[in-house]
Amino acid sequence: MPVREGDVLDGRFEIGPVASSGGMGVVHRGRDLQTGAPVAVKTLRGVEGAERFRREVQVLSGLRHPGIVTYLGDGRTTDELYLVMEWLEGEDLDARLEAAPVNTQDAVRIGIQLASALAAAHAKGIVHRDLKPSNIFLADFRVDRVKLLDYGIARQAGSPTLTEVGMVIGTPAYMSPEQARGDRDIDGRADVYGLGAVLFRCIAGRAPFEGHTPHELLGAVLHRPAPRLSDFAHVPAALDALVSQMLDKTPGRRPSDGNAAWAALSRLASSSTETVASTTVLTGMPPTRRDSGAKPLLSSVAVLPFLDMSAARDQGYLCEGIAEELITTLTQVPALRVAARSSSFALRSADSDARGIGQRLGVDAVLEGGVRKSGDRLRVTVQLVEVAGGSPRWSHRFDGTLDQVFEIQDQIAASVATALRGMLSTEERDALRRPGTRAEAYEHFLRGRQLLHALTRSSREAAEREFRRAIEIDPAYAPAYAGLAQVYSWRMEWVGGSKDEKEAADQASRKALELGPELAEAHVARGDILSLENDYVEAGRSYQEAIRLNPGLFEAYYRYARTCFQSGRLEESVALFLRGAEVRPEDFQCLLLVDLPLRRLGRVDEAVAANLEGLRRVERHLELDPNDPRALILGAVTLTKKDPARALEWAARALAAAPDEPSVTVNAACMYARLGMKEEALALLAETFGRGLGKRDWIEHDPDYDLLRDDPRFQAMLEKLPRK
Repeated sequence: MPVREGDVLDGRFEIGPVASSGGMGVVHRGRDLQTGAPVAVKTLRGVEGAERFRREVQVLSGLRHPGIVTYLGDGRTTDELYLVMEWLEGEDLDARLEAAPVNTQDAVRIGIQLASALAAAHAKGIVHRDLKPSNIFLADFRVDRVKLLDYGIARQAGSPTLTEVGMVIGTPAYMSPEQARGDRDIDGRADVYGLGAVLFRCIAGRAPFEGHTPHELLGAVLHRPAPRLSDFAHVPAALDALVSQMLDKTPGRRPSDGNAAWAALSRLASSSTETVASTTVLTGMPPTRRDSGAKPLLSSVAVLPFLDMSAARDQGYLCEGIAEELITTLTQVPALRVAARSSSFALRSADSDARGIGQRLGVDAVLEGGVRKSGDRLRVTVQLVEVAGGSPRWSHRFDGTLDQVFEIQDQIAASVATALRGMLSTEERDALRRPGTRAEAYEHFLRGRQLLHALTRSSREAAEREFRRAIEIDPAYAPAYAGLAQVYSWRMEWVGGSKDEKEAADQASRKALELGPELAEAHVARGDILSLENDYVEAGRSYQEAIRLNPGLFEAYYRYARTCFQSGRLEESVALFLRGAEVRPEDFQCLLLVDLPLRRLGRVDEAVAANLEGLRRVERHLELDPNDPRALILGAVTLTKKDPARALEWAARALAAAPDEPSVTVNAACMYARLGMKEEALALLAETFGRGLGKRDWIEHDPDYDLLRDDPRFQAMLEKLPRK
């Protein structure tokens, strides 16, 4: 029977979950029990492909080089052959090139490492024969950690081939002419040709030869002269000449092997570093000759809720959850604006085309996708659409298990960020990684977070149950504690809470921070609880740390601004509200609420300008989501002077949409107070303040309550609220 998770091979390699699978075998992520290091365990079912599998084992076991995936062991179980190699995190060069072009300096750096790996193989008489971007791996997503993979069709120079004479072995776009002819005598110069083709692809944005069919492509490789790299990119003359030499149809005119190619590339890099570093792919040239495929950097993106492609259509929480995780993650990419969930989730790719949605949201690109879950198997398809042209900029399909959802999300985020903004540093890629957990815990966490957005008391109670269940399954999962702290902070703010409940809120926020010190949301959760406990100094420190960790996290600015207002730090509140409005240009809350500290400071003209822009954003948002109670009620408060009738109509719609939401009730009372409708305002406040629910420190600074302050009924309600 096939190997299973938990099995131990050769007394050393413990089998873990399936990482990928194909027609003949699978790759498991495993663990070396001797060292504790992760490993890749490749297995083969049956006899088909056995010769190729054995050849890969034979070749890898005899090679040791930093640029060649490391062999750790091999053997046979009752039913399967297996090969154990080092585990690699990262992406293949093909995925990198699909996402964004590689600059010339990095292309040469990749070429030097590949040539060094080929030199080690050629020294042992081994020819790879299938050098192509998908067999070149960027470990840890870094261009300075290149690994050459897949030696399944490699062979000893001069030894019998795996197939009959005349059989074509390799990948046509990167295949040497002698391979295309099916020649028997293939040596290291075939790999040099493949290296030249890879360099051409990296720098020019396309392979040297293209064709509509494999037959047409092979014909071009055999009979057409290779194009010059300088026809597609500004490159140093020496590099242009070297790549042309590598792609020569006659093997004898190429560098003789990997070592010769390495020496030539190294000389080029050392003698012309500045020139190589400054070369760029040509743009603005006639597409008939110099279309390089270079793509401009984009500065904004919207992530749509993924479509549920499962048979039962019951995975909405997972589809929304993956998309929301990507929104949160992508906010950490420098100089990238990510549309808010409230805007992008109001539109779905099933309702309109991605280009139209992107135009409505005012972004450069739209990420859409689909999720299919069957048992523990997961398939996620994603497509990044450039709004200007309406064409896909990057697309990919990810297959795995639910346990691998975090790896899939990390890969999507890194690929999307690279496609939008170009090459990312190692530190930037590390910042995109999200905490992982067990699949079952993650499902409960996603359900809980989806329920939090519903704005009802019952949905928040259900969210609490989901977060608690996630914590029961994985007591070390920081995001679940942060979610639980969100539930508690809402309850403390609007529903009150016993001493035990406040203690539970404090513990949840502390635990989130303890387990996720690098998680910006954990610091926001802690800040929220501290603010509700009136510890404004420590709350401010928590929000500041969240902003340091993720300068694009809107919630940190928004919550910090509110805390500063209720603690009387009006100038700081104004600055933070305005910064929040910059971080999220579609947000209306910051610009409408900044009216309060501005009016207290006597800066009336600035308050009027902020109101006008905030109201414009409200109207734009209501075009996307006409029944959003938050937008309706804050817009109603702002409309009191400009259009009282419309203000009353919006308030009625908000109260109908969220009758149990205290923030809607309280803001409706503020609207009535602004309109001079004192009795209506007091009646609504009796439903919250009259029951001892509300933030006294906020009320004491909010000018909307000035009409009511001298009324004994308001004073009596205020006395029921806890003092600072």
